[in-house]
Amino acid sequence: WVHRSVRGAVPRREALECTWSIHMQIEPVLCNNTPLFGSMLDANNYFDSFIHFPTLQLLSAAGLPKKFLKLYGFIYKHLKRLYKINVTFCPRHTVHATNGFAQGDAFVLMIANLSATVWARAITARIPRAMPNCLVDDKSITAHNCPSLLKGLLLTERKVGYLGHSTSLT
Repeated sequence: WVHRSVRGAVPRREALECTWSIHMQIEPVLCNNTPLFGSMLDANNYFDSFIHFPTLQLLSAAGLPKKFLKLYGFIYKHLKRLYKINVTFCPRHTVHATNGFAQGDAFVLMIANLSATVWARAITARIPRAMPNCLVDDKSITAHNCPSLLKGLLLTERKVGYLGHSTSLT
């Protein structure tokens, strides 16, 4: 179910394949003197910025069992954040958390890969000859013309924004 361009916590897919696929695109471009445009994007506070409700909707659409999603949703529905005032945590000053998933939870990597798969499929479906690459929160797009790359960047901002993410463009 994971898109072929998604790496990270995926069996038989090496993280270094992201750079290999870009290198494989660069050599023919240099030999044939043809253009190649590319951009790398890094998500800001990736696991902390997932918005719970649309992420759970995405998981439901992907076919995860309803009982599991109900339990997982319950955990995050009741999640509260404590504020630290001076050196003490103050239990009276809590805020209901609407975003962020526990880092270190193996299931969160599945959420990350599902999110990346939706993004990669959108890029390949809407932009001919654009090549997405993704390693958890690090995304890259290459295209053979500038308008295609710009279209990919705009599509990326829409897709990642839906789940609460923003990116840093390099």
